[in-house]
Amino acid sequence: MKEEGFSDRVTKMGVYLLGRLKRLKKHHEIIGDVRDIGLMSAIELVRNRTTKESAVHERNVVLNNAFQNGLTLLPAGESVIRFCPPLTLEKEDIDTGLDILEAAISSF
Repeated sequence: MKEEGFSDRVTKMGVYLLGRLKRLKKHHEIIGDVRDIGLMSAIELVRNRTTKESAVHERNVVLNNAFQNGLTLLPAGESVIRFCPPLTLEKEDIDTGLDILEAAISSF
């Protein structure tokens, strides 16, 4: 953490992660919201974007499918998936993880 430019790199990774999550939202109706606080991010899964009905079962299926393919994600609330990656995360790690997530979401 004392390394020169460390916090700037972490900030850039957070911006990149958020951008990728927002692109996923554009392509998958089940993603009702994307939010972040720095590198910690979350997506809320919904059955309907207008009514915001929580997609509880779907979230659990996505978590399980992602885990079966090597990605451990954190459940939060009724239908939220939280991302709390390490500060040493690299862009390639984000891409790999979100490719696994997208494959898990694509069944809906």
